[in-house]
Amino acid sequence: MNKFFVFLLAILSWGNFLFAQEVTIKGNAPQYSGEELFFYYYSDRITMDERQLTSCIVENDGSFKTSFYIDEIMSLHIYLGVFQGFLYVEPDSTYEILLPPKQEKQKSQKLNPFFEYHQVYLKILNQPENELNEQIGRFDKHYAKYLSENALAIYAKRQLANPDSFQAVINDTFEKNKHPFFQQYKNYRLAYINHFAKERNPLKVFQKYYDSKPILHRNPAYMKLLGELCSKYLENAFKTPKGDELLNTLLKGDDIFSLKQQLSKATAIKSDTLLEIILLQTLYSGYYNKDFSRKTVLNNINLIKQYSTITAHIDLAENIEHQISYLQNGTLAPPFELENTKGKKVRLSDFRGKYVYLNFVTTDSYACKTDLELLKKLYQKQKKIAEFVTVSVDEDFAETKKFIERNNYKWTFLKYTRSSDLLKKYRVYAYPVYYLIDPDGRLAMSPSVSPREDFELRFFEIWTAWKQQKRREEHQRKR
Repeated sequence: MNKFFVFLLAILSWGNFLFAQEVTIKGNAPQYSGEELFFYYYSDRITMDERQLTSCIVENDGSFKTSFYIDEIMSLHIYLGVFQGFLYVEPDSTYEILLPPKQEKQKSQKLNPFFEYHQVYLKILNQPENELNEQIGRFDKHYAKYLSENALAIYAKRQLANPDSFQAVINDTFEKNKHPFFQQYKNYRLAYINHFAKERNPLKVFQKYYDSKPILHRNPAYMKLLGELCSKYLENAFKTPKGDELLNTLLKGDDIFSLKQQLSKATAIKSDTLLEIILLQTLYSGYYNKDFSRKTVLNNINLIKQYSTITAHIDLAENIEHQISYLQNGTLAPPFELENTKGKKVRLSDFRGKYVYLNFVTTDSYACKTDLELLKKLYQKQKKIAEFVTVSVDEDFAETKKFIERNNYKWTFLKYTRSSDLLKKYRVYAYPVYYLIDPDGRLAMSPSVSPREDFELRFFEIWTAWKQQKRREEHQRKR
């Protein structure tokens, strides 16, 4: 990407900031006194890359308040014990919200990697008539009820689904609401049902709902239907007379302009913006469905990053690249800074120059306790060439410290804090989890085998290969 183009993107991004307007979220929740509230958003609706937007502390009197700037409608969410609360926010708006009654996860729920949050819309105490959240919440109740009662008819017996009748009821119910975002949300939710119940040809659905229409990157209904269509869409494109040529260009990954031209001819879509988002969605889903290799996806993603003039698509391409490369062997391990048992801050970079056997445990787990005993023996053997670092996710770290002392564990134990986001960074969904990090801070085994799975043998092979490589490099420097 040339310097002028980078400069132009910076100017455009600054321009977006200039048009951003303030949003304030406030409320009173004495039950949550002393806790920090974190509000998140998805930076795109394909990879569902979750990022923190803002946070605030609930004061002793229960009050909380946070402000931030946005230039378009955004969907935010917050995790509160067993609840996941949702809130759509609009620029230049203030939301006084009511948090759900405090209900913490039980121990079994915290250890369950498949725990599903109870999803709720956060109640707005100062909402005007036909407020966006209220309308979407009402619509979703109608929608969920219809799907529950007609799922079999929609997917298997289409003639019995009668989506036109449901659409008529919805349009009548929400006739007075003209909010553009809500109308788009409603229309694409209804289109999703129509796709399965009536028109299953993705080419025709695209032509009706997407071609020559605005691109709605932040509308979840628009993007959900798009995601459903894309894999089928390109599959149909490959079956056209130009399909082989299209597939070959995609697999070569060296000419994004020809690829878009061929896709346009095969599908009759003229919008360059829509063609790009179809490619991005298809490449992403194709990688996880094993339709395309990582190399194919990365080659085409890099071309879109290099030549796209759409900021949202450049960001999306970067997110896809990050997702499929994240935590791969050879990539940098996510950094961290946590307190040890003495209250001292410890960083991953503190261990640079030695291998790090990083693990995440909870002392509530029998499997973790068993592994810790194996780690104790392994540590005595390997402590000269490797650092052992255990991150404890226990709620009461004081009790964990007693457990450590009682069992005479001598390696580094760190206290996990929710604000560090470390479990998310290392994709920890169950315990224990292991990673081996090399002396340069890169992942050597991601995830690593456990002490029960011949770790010692695998580690010796990796360490020996690293030492030999270092000797070769040293020999070349001396030549």
